Amino acid sequence: MLSKRQPSGIELTWNTIPPGNCLVRIRTNPFYDTFCEEIFPITIAGAPCLSPWVISSASASGYGCSDGSFTIRDTTTNCTNFTSVYMYQFNQLNYYTVLPLYQYIDKEYTYINLPPGWYFFNATATYTDYYGQVISCDIWDSIYIEPACILTSTYSTSPASVAGCYNGEIKVTATTNACYGYTADILSTTDSTTIFAQQAAASGIELTWNTIPPGNYLVRIRTNPFYDTFCEEIFPITIAGAPCLSPWVISSASASGYGCSDGSFTIRDTTTNCTNFTSVYMYQFNQLNYYTVLPLYQYIDKEYTYINLPPGWYFFNATATYTDYYGQVISCDIWDSIFIEPACSIQSNFNVISGCGVSTIEATSFTNSCNGYLANLFDSTGALIISIYNSSGATTTFNNLTQGIYVLMITSEPQGCQTIDTIPVSVQSSTLFFADNDGDTFGNSNASALACSLPLGYVSDSTDCDDNNAGINPGANEIINSIDDNCNGLTDETTGITLQLKVYMEGYYLGNGIMSAVLDPNIFPNVCDSISVVLRESIAPYSPVYTVSSTIDINGNGLFNFPSSITNQTYFIEVLHRNSISTWSKYPVLFNLPVINYDFTN
Repeated sequence: MLSKRQPSGIELTWNTIPPGNCLVRIRTNPFYDTFCEEIFPITIAGAPCLSPWVISSASASGYGCSDGSFTIRDTTTNCTNFTSVYMYQFNQLNYYTVLPLYQYIDKEYTYINLPPGWYFFNATATYTDYYGQVISCDIWDSIYIEPACILTSTYSTSPASVAGCYNGEIKVTATTNACYGYTADILSTTDSTTIFAQQAAASGIELTWNTIPPGNYLVRIRTNPFYDTFCEEIFPITIAGAPCLSPWVISSASASGYGCSDGSFTIRDTTTNCTNFTSVYMYQFNQLNYYTVLPLYQYIDKEYTYINLPPGWYFFNATATYTDYYGQVISCDIWDSIFIEPACSIQSNFNVISGCGVSTIEATSFTNSCNGYLANLFDSTGALIISIYNSSGATTTFNNLTQGIYVLMITSEPQGCQTIDTIPVSVQSSTLFFADNDGDTFGNSNASALACSLPLGYVSDSTDCDDNNAGINPGANEIINSIDDNCNGLTDETTGITLQLKVYMEGYYLGNGIMSAVLDPNIFPNVCDSISVVLRESIAPYSPVYTVSSTIDINGNGLFNFPSSITNQTYFIEVLHRNSISTWSKYPVLFNLPVINYDFTN
């Protein structure tokens, strides 16, 4: 190689060196009689047999699914030439198969439709060394196609009806992405051997074993088929048996009434042939706990019937024998009880009648007791108000009840059946009203009545000082007539002018000087209706000056008070009513006296 020269501390580089062994000599410059020198060996290494490949793969979608793939890319340069490339698949016995190449594009090899497992590829490489020798070597590498394993399982069990019966049940459901679903089998808990045969199903489909005796087991679930690796779940389960629980169906009929000995019951043996009952006895206990063995009325097809029984408790005993899973004969006693009801029946309903100040509760009860029922009424504190006996179907009435919460207890006699109802009671509030004899809407304080609604001829006001004259009341105008017209305790105190008007209203006149009572014929039978009187200037444009509203009686008479400022003034009189057209006086009227009379009917 060529010599190079460089100042101290500066790097020298040779970058076209083939693989091989060399010596590097370093001397000080220039060379005099003596100089410093270093010589050391170096090696330039080559890597012809290291893998120059880039590998990418895609997993199979599940066990047994031949849809995996991978791609191998040759990243070597022209320094090395690959003369051959092969891909191998090994099975469980280590036999291999050369895989067909799917495609080759730009030094990239692609293989598809591959099931999960190990794959190996081999490439033979050749290169020429520095001395001109041609050298070859093999390159090996491996790829693993994953099975993309997913396995989720659930299970349920149903017990055997009794010990010794091979009718327990196991249900298993597994969800997996394996193309061929899953398998499941039932194993022994002692040595994990298969006891109940393996079954296979597609993902999500339930498997059932329904001839399982009571005991402890293992359930094993695997993805299907089994390759070098597979998903697996194992979990323990127990099938229960119930040898001494009652296998009986019991039905009973109550006695028709208190003290009647006509109850009955029937006991049905629902066991299968797995268990045999060797003896059945029925006992009745009295109040001293002495028992009597009851006579059997009839036995038909494993059904025992007992009749003519008074109300009370009864017990039966049966001795059962069965053979367990291991062949042993086991016996046990079964006890159960029955109660004959006294056939107590009661049905109650109630009604609240709300009154003014006080209310009433009406209660009706129906019972099958010959002695009827007892009705007890309590207040909200629990204190008893009254007790009443009555016959079935009869109505019991509780009167004069104030507002509050009451509790009604109905008890059938003598059985003691009860109904209990909480009843809210409300009352109507009363108000003091006053008589209005003259119909002017003002009442007489000396004639009153207490009521929950307004009585006919009464009002809520009590300020009328003369209830026999509709023109005298607190709303009337004071006129000069020696009478306290407005009930303020003063007489003729007004300084104004009173217009006494007579007018008949269109559509209200009945004849003979009488009009209809329109305002309220029930409360105010003497009042016809309300009108407004307008005083207008006597010269154009006849502008309104004062307006006063009041009522006219059925005779057409009404009083309208105007202030004293109209004294000695002349005005047209206009009458306005909601059912009539506007009506004016023929001529202007001079208001020069305390009381002015004007008759529209003349």
